Amino acid sequence: SKEIGTDQFDKIKFKEKLEGIRLKDGKSQNFSFERLQKICAESGVALVQTPNIAKAPIKAAARWIHKKPVIQLSNKFHSDNEFWMIFFHEVAHILLHGKKEIFLEATEGFTVNEAKEAEATQYAVKLMQRVKGSKHY
Repeated sequence: SKEIGTDQFDKIKFKEKLEGIRLKDGKSQNFSFERLQKICAESGVALVQTPNIAKAPIKAAARWIHKKPVIQLSNKFHSDNEFWMIFFHEVAHILLHGKKEIFLEATEGFTVNEAKEAEATQYAVKLMQRVKGSKHY
């Protein structure tokens, strides 16, 4: 995340950029990770992808590193729908929750703050519902 140059974090700009994603990019096959990474960086969010580690249950993480919000995604997604849902879920943690917290999206074995996870999921579902007409939802 240190290597990704980002603008200063701007919560309002980030929300606007996300709105643009949903309005302009209905088909995920026309959307690259690099393009999503650029959109995030323009709002001050570092988006990184890490290789899948065998038997590791982590799919994604959201946290702040040196005053910069970071969304980290693995490549463990089985569908476009799962990718976008988890991405929006991590976005929710950045927008709604504390800068000192770390959120891990795992398949098993981790204790989580159920209330904050539910809140992030609800936020992600709302974002997904706004793009119901898109083919990847």
